Amino acid sequence: MNRKTRLHPLMIISILIAVVVLSAGCTEQERNESFIYVDGTRGCKQAPVPVTLWQEAGAAAVGSEAIGEVPHGIRLSVLDTSSRFGITFYLVEYEGQAGWIPVNFTESVEPICE
Repeated sequence: MNRKTRLHPLMIISILIAVVVLSAGCTEQERNESFIYVDGTRGCKQAPVPVTLWQEAGAAAVGSEAIGEVPHGIRLSVLDTSSRFGITFYLVEYEGQAGWIPVNFTESVEPICE
């Protein structure tokens, strides 16, 4: 005898809830992921140069040391933010080195100057 399997309505509801929760989790994670592009042109005002990566937010104004440079146009994840003297700084990691970049050397979209 050919018997059709029927899903119980509670099983269907449980599956739908699981799908919605899992999808919402992925979407929420993607929304919380923040990226910036390093802009060594400062809004196309100068030729592209590497941007200094600082040990502390506040850069030279707080006596921080330069710990590296990040090439113009690189996309980085923002790990944290801090504000010093009215300037926002982003904590980023580049080639295994974590450091701070001032917001005025970043863009939310890839900086392409013509």
